[in-house]
Amino acid sequence: MLKLYSLKLPEQDLLAIKRLIARYFSDKASDEMDRLWEENNWSEDTIENWLTDEA
Repeated sequence: MLKLYSLKLPEQDLLAIKRLIARYFSDKASDEMDRLWEENNWSEDTIENWLTDEA
């Protein structure tokens, strides 16, 4: 990433690269959450229970 800055790329290109990297990690996190939901059989009810659980 630091090497990209040394290439003196236009600010617009650097911003596009940052967005690509952000999307990559966002997609990775989303995929992992999908896997966890499937693996644990979570549902909207699960989330509601987490929100209202006073434990």
